[in-house]
Amino acid sequence: MVIAVVARIDPGHEIPVHEQWIAVGGALTNVLNALHLMGFGAKMLSGHRARDATINAAFCRAGESLVGWISTGTATTAPQARAVDDPSQISSDF
Repeated sequence: MVIAVVARIDPGHEIPVHEQWIAVGGALTNVLNALHLMGFGAKMLSGHRARDATINAAFCRAGESLVGWISTGTATTAPQARAVDDPSQISSDF
């Protein structure tokens, strides 16, 4: 199944825009976690297609933004471990 993720961010709301986007990300994470806990495989997909005006018009009403899609289904293989990141390459002191 493919689930379109659409956000309606209201710049005039008392909640700042950046916090509204954080809430969208939190909701997305909760959906992915729930799908995984139910035994499904799921991942978030976005990229240039999510920014395409024609595709946005198909999914969104005025004031909405297409964030991307959640692709989910029954996993046929076990997830593969990612390479372990070297902390010195992804962090810094400030």
